[in-house]
Amino acid sequence: MAQSPNITELLEIYKIHAAAVDDVSRRREMANRMYLAATTTVAITMGIIGRFGTGEVPVWLVEAGMALVGMAIQWGWVGVIKSHRQLNEHKCMTLVDLEQHLPFAFYEKEYERMKKGEESKVYFETTKAERLLPRVFLPVA
Repeated sequence: MAQSPNITELLEIYKIHAAAVDDVSRRREMANRMYLAATTTVAITMGIIGRFGTGEVPVWLVEAGMALVGMAIQWGWVGVIKSHRQLNEHKCMTLVDLEQHLPFAFYEKEYERMKKGEESKVYFETTKAERLLPRVFLPVA
């Protein structure tokens, strides 16, 4: 039968897992930048097409195609936001479980303060803010 890890081992596991949570947040930020750049590119391209035309191809056809590309980008963006949120949520829940064996439950205390304390009135989840821009371009997302 395996013996339970000691506090030093638990702290090392905790540090590694907390770093993984931070890594997901960094990847989330990079994905948001990429999707924002793609959205900006589509918007600028549509503006250029509207201003200078498309030659022999009807403008409405090219703009409809660009709009479809833009919608696909927004759907992808919303999906990535949702995926990162779920991943980080489960990683944080795992950290909270691990904290039950440590002297101080940092993530659990932080979460309690944000959700139940004075901060609950001013705390705005990052995911809610992230979903605003894709919804500007794709209101049904």
